[in-house]
Amino acid sequence: MALACQEFARAGVGVAVMEAGVGGRSDATQVLTRVAATVITNVDLDHVGVLGGTVEAIAADKAGAAQPGVPLLTTATGAALDVIAAAAAQAGAPLHTPDTHPALFALPRPPRLEGAHQQRNAALAAATLRTLGYGPGVDAALNATHPARLERFQVDGRAVLIDGAHNPHATHALAAALRGTPVHTLLFGNLARKDTAATLAPLLPLTPQRVFTAPGDLATPPQDLATQHGGEATADITTALARALALTPPGGTLLVTGSLYLAGHVRTQLLARTP
Repeated sequence: MALACQEFARAGVGVAVMEAGVGGRSDATQVLTRVAATVITNVDLDHVGVLGGTVEAIAADKAGAAQPGVPLLTTATGAALDVIAAAAAQAGAPLHTPDTHPALFALPRPPRLEGAHQQRNAALAAATLRTLGYGPGVDAALNATHPARLERFQVDGRAVLIDGAHNPHATHALAAALRGTPVHTLLFGNLARKDTAATLAPLLPLTPQRVFTAPGDLATPPQDLATQHGGEATADITTALARALALTPPGGTLLVTGSLYLAGHVRTQLLARTP
């Protein structure tokens, strides 16, 4: 983060968006001064070894980023929102949510990114831009695209969807976004430190045709996944992609997800095949 700040200073950046690495209370971003807004997106079970094993504990850590007088914007709901609201009140940070400030979070049209979760993300981005005095930038934000966020490729007459979902909240959102879209094959791999069973659970009903692979040395063993959940196992990503494509019929859809590492590997290979 220090190097990023140094480069931003050299470039004369007026406003920087700094993403916390993990949580908020003890993150390196806590050393920043002149913070104009604090933004918390969804809160779910991720990085539990560091942040805690409950949504409330994770929300409390993230809400530790609240600062006196600095607006705190969030689209969190339920128990997570209750914790964030309490932390904001204790810190003296004005809390802005879709319920407390509906006009601030309103969207003039849907974003280009697909899925209900992207609607929430876009609303939070729009609210942040307006809070910072950059309201005209909302239109540009709605036109934004993002690699490995339901990114679509065409390969030999087959649709390939790449998504970096790597925790239960993200795969639930992904499965909801794909409702009504037939998925013929799933290519999945993730890191062993993740809650693999919970992450994979929303994806299993999409298709019985699965190929499991290993996105790096710290991956969940693909053979374990194939044994537990049904499917084939191929540790090498290139070989796994070729097999998944072969299992997908012409006109069918292959979904690649479970890890940003996997998404990056597959995306690089598909881009290399694009004329």
